[in-house]
Amino acid sequence: MLKSYQLPISFVVVVIGLCFWLPKIWTKDTSLVAQFTAQEFYEAIGGGVALLAALQWFLTTLIEARMKYEYDLKIEDYKRDLQIRDQAAKVAEFLAFVQWHQTDMKGEDFDKRAWELSLWLPTEIYVEVAKCLVGTPDAIHMKQILIDVRKHLLKDKAGALVADNILHFVRPEQAR
Repeated sequence: MLKSYQLPISFVVVVIGLCFWLPKIWTKDTSLVAQFTAQEFYEAIGGGVALLAALQWFLTTLIEARMKYEYDLKIEDYKRDLQIRDQAAKVAEFLAFVQWHQTDMKGEDFDKRAWELSLWLPTEIYVEVAKCLVGTPDAIHMKQILIDVRKHLLKDKAGALVADNILHFVRPEQAR
């Protein structure tokens, strides 16, 4: 079964083959058939067909390889995007978990999440997370940590989002 791109390739190959074959015929004499023996005709056709087949195979292989390469690049980009989203979600989940479960938090849950973040977050960001959770005076706000993680993960695609643009729920006792 012909693939969608093989038909145009076949047409191009036939045209190229005719370009090689027709000069051989026309240089013989002005009478197209009279001076051209059957053996010469079949040699010209056979050589042209072999050349056409080889050229078609080469072009088809080249196009298939290029399409596979581009598809593989898109798959890798998609996998990277999924990984970035997963990592960002882990940071947000950890910060929300600590903020909302300070009184009923289990040490095992906290340690598991904190240690997981320590494996892939850059040192500077992880230290800021620790300062924020401990409540040191020089700690940055949780929303700024989210912005820093966003910049780390997305790099040039991070955009211009600032901490003040991030929504959060305020407990009634904190609202004044």
